[in-house]
Amino acid sequence: MRDRRETGVFLAILLLAFALRLANAWTASLHLDDFHSLHHARAATLAEFFTVLRQDNHPPLFFLFLRGMRALFGEHEVVLRVPALLCGVATVPLVWRLARRLPSLPARAVATLLVAGSSLNLELSADLRMYSLLTLAVAGWLDAALDVLEDEGGGLRLALWSVVGLHAHYHFVHVLVVLVPAALLLARFHPRARGTRTLLGALAAAALVSLPWYAWGFRVQLGHGLAPGGAATSPWILIEGLVHLVFLNLRLGGEYGRLVFVVAAAAFLGLTGLATLRLLLRERVAPGAPAWLLLAAAGFLIPAWSALVAALLPRAGFEWRYIAGAGVPLALLCARGAFEGGALSGLRRASGVFVALAACVLCALNIADPGREDNRSAVRAVLALAREGDGIVAPDWQPRLFPHSGAWNYYAPRLRRPGENVPVLIPYTDDFAFPPGTDLAPFQRVFFLGRSIPDGVALLRRLRAEFEEVRVEQHGYSIYLIVFERRG
Repeated sequence: MRDRRETGVFLAILLLAFALRLANAWTASLHLDDFHSLHHARAATLAEFFTVLRQDNHPPLFFLFLRGMRALFGEHEVVLRVPALLCGVATVPLVWRLARRLPSLPARAVATLLVAGSSLNLELSADLRMYSLLTLAVAGWLDAALDVLEDEGGGLRLALWSVVGLHAHYHFVHVLVVLVPAALLLARFHPRARGTRTLLGALAAAALVSLPWYAWGFRVQLGHGLAPGGAATSPWILIEGLVHLVFLNLRLGGEYGRLVFVVAAAAFLGLTGLATLRLLLRERVAPGAPAWLLLAAAGFLIPAWSALVAALLPRAGFEWRYIAGAGVPLALLCARGAFEGGALSGLRRASGVFVALAACVLCALNIADPGREDNRSAVRAVLALAREGDGIVAPDWQPRLFPHSGAWNYYAPRLRRPGENVPVLIPYTDDFAFPPGTDLAPFQRVFFLGRSIPDGVALLRRLRAEFEEVRVEQHGYSIYLIVFERRG
């Protein structure tokens, strides 16, 4: 009966995780970085794929998954999101397995629900990017490493997850820099830990398998100087990052809902910190299970180390997506803090359940939100307004490696209804100016569809000089549709 109950709870949480991610994949618009991934997936040959990828910032594994999915099933938005969606859902069983070390079924359910209901993991599971795979690799690595430390096997899985992580995103190197020394120290000095030779053997095998890409691809990518997704760090940004691991976009609750989510986020960090403090204090008296020390290192030291490295070397980068894997150990620590015995146990249990439920509610609000880049809505608005002879300029503020007008070229042919006019795509140069000789006189109206384009670029100056009427629409938080029209 107990096994059947546990199985039922697990399947319910897994189904919820899948339903939330599928709903978000169905409603969210593709954004700029997604079109970067699609650019790699569209390479005509594998040789071209690897050649172009070396000019980018990332290892190849996720792009290969995306390339295979596209080759088999085409370019429908949901199809393209399947690799990230599957990685997000597959993280949930790993958390459930890790959570067997918690004291009760409710504690195990809360820990798993925090990851299933993480709005950051929800977003990553809809992107055509590798961060959902990175999170899965961190969870898998922790699961295998803890089995090694507890003398339950896991060496082969540890090597495999290391290879996956190293080929998913370079931030996994930071994960290894933090967790490998921690695991080796535990294996060597903790009285209840084992596995030094297994750890070293698995990591040596992973390094050997990963050497070809790092010697051929990573070495070249280090030299080209492409900026990371974000590099700003501070103690406050680090704390904000820890909150966003589960509670992304707190603003979505409105004035009062936001207050509820802020309280839930504070309770999440409070329970996590309490569990870690009690763990460290108990270790001084009587060593406990080594698993929790490694989980505490993963939850707190990975983000802290990442922020420190980015502060010293901005090229390393720091943002929520890079440290998303730390959300798994923090969820486990939060559940431990909520369901451990001791003072105020009833209040702590209620707080843990409240945090998990609030996370799921915020997930639902994120699904209903247009997101930071609602390209689909913007293109649909252009098609609804367009008349014969209209023009459109669709620039992207991005590295020159990638083709421009990605959102327009993807969505316009898919969203166009029979009889709708499609504006003429007007070319522009890499410095965001019209090519010499471009004549705008034949256009009664020009749509400007842009993301993060500086207001003073030559394109906008020219359009403002030639068209008297200007109307601006915002789609999501960073897509601007500017309609330039002549009077009369």
